[in-house]
Amino acid sequence: MYKFLSRHALILVLLSFISYNCAAKKEYFLNTNSLKDKTVVFTLQEATSYQRVKKFGEHIGDSKNPNIHEVFSEGIKELAQETKINLIYSPSYVFPSDSIISVMVSIKNIKWIFEEPKASMYVDMEYTLKDNTLNITGIHKYKVFLAGTKSGNLKKALKDGNKQLLSTLWQ
Repeated sequence: MYKFLSRHALILVLLSFISYNCAAKKEYFLNTNSLKDKTVVFTLQEATSYQRVKKFGEHIGDSKNPNIHEVFSEGIKELAQETKINLIYSPSYVFPSDSIISVMVSIKNIKWIFEEPKASMYVDMEYTLKDNTLNITGIHKYKVFLAGTKSGNLKKALKDGNKQLLSTLWQ
């Protein structure tokens, strides 16, 4: 009886721990009303193309370096759908107007850190707006069960940085 309770208690503790860690999700407050009649246009600086993912810690295998412009564009499309904000990626700079908010983005550093049993991707970004420059680190942390790709984790970290920008500027 005692062994049964020990195993049962251990299983419950493990399940609770796993569900708590898997449920951890960052939430940002986005005031979509302040952007109702606006279009936010994101442009990546050309030098960003030369950034490479730097890996730290023990890991197995390698995936090719992602096309940062494609990954960023995909992330903007997904974020626009999720937030219902008119967000657009433009390969060239669009000048701001009453209805357009232009955001120039420069990716300064991409780090992928492996610490068993989790991995984290950190993307240091500089956002330049009409009257403002902000430095934000987009973060994506996850449990390592099998594998992850550079592009998939990069997209999630970039989306996190873009959400932080939107929630910081338009609360």
